[in-house]
Amino acid sequence: MAIVSFFILPAVYLIIAVVYSIKHRKTLIGQAMLYSLVCFLISVFLGSVLIFSSRGSTAGVGFLFLPLYSLLPATLGFGLKAIQKKIIRVGLLLCLLSFYGFEVYETYKTQEGNRRSDQEQARKNAEFAKNRKWVREIEQSGPKLASRVLKERAESTDDRAVLIPIASSKMAPVELLIRLSKSLDDGIVLTVVRNHHTPSKALEDIYSTRTYPGYIFYALASNPNTPTKILFELFEQRDVNLGIETALAENPAAPMELLEKILESKYPLALANITLNPKADCSQIIQAHDNIKQLDPDLNYLKTAQRWAQPPYDKCKDGL
Repeated sequence: MAIVSFFILPAVYLIIAVVYSIKHRKTLIGQAMLYSLVCFLISVFLGSVLIFSSRGSTAGVGFLFLPLYSLLPATLGFGLKAIQKKIIRVGLLLCLLSFYGFEVYETYKTQEGNRRSDQEQARKNAEFAKNRKWVREIEQSGPKLASRVLKERAESTDDRAVLIPIASSKMAPVELLIRLSKSLDDGIVLTVVRNHHTPSKALEDIYSTRTYPGYIFYALASNPNTPTKILFELFEQRDVNLGIETALAENPAAPMELLEKILESKYPLALANITLNPKADCSQIIQAHDNIKQLDPDLNYLKTAQRWAQPPYDKCKDGL
């Protein structure tokens, strides 16, 4: 009801303005209403461009206030035609132009900010790509030399565009991964968690030391080095981290007891991941297949999972 109230007054105004603009177009008030209506529509248009230019997650809320907001220029437009005193009309015109000028300026500022943001993101992407290429080249020099070079490079910088590619390397030394796991940069921590060479103790510390965004816990759920106790705890938190069973089901180190619990999941993709898990036995794979069929008769999720299908599913096909 509160949301509807934002539109009641503008809706009443529009009805009156349209009626007077058409039926009384030859009268002063009819012409003033036409001016008002045009000013209202211009404001709505400029405001819409501004809102669409914004990339903020709450930008759409602006549409709730825009009709009410546009009544101000509509009022100025009405006075511009209805009032005969020249000095007042000049003042109203200046106010109206200032109003539109503000909307145009804000749109320009927003779009310019978007352009700078895109340029900065492109620069960062290029920097990441360059450093990933450098890491791949270093890895070709062999484990011993690569580990030493990666460690020395990581210790000489705090640039995340360098540290994230290093943290993703399978040749990053364990002591370096442990150090990076304590970073305050969630992107670096996420990369460390995704690295299957990160030791269990580091993963346990990440889980227990502070609160992280949900994606960190999804990465923990799929890392085979995550301690079994934590895997079960993550499963118990499935009401908080929705769909985390999907990540747990693809973990090749997930214990059989956990896979049994995941078989009760209502997420077809979690069940599909069980059919690809090398730890799952044929009875679990067949049950997962049957449960998917109940949730998703066309087996769309299973077909999606089979795009990267592995032998465990193939070995049990005869039982399906």
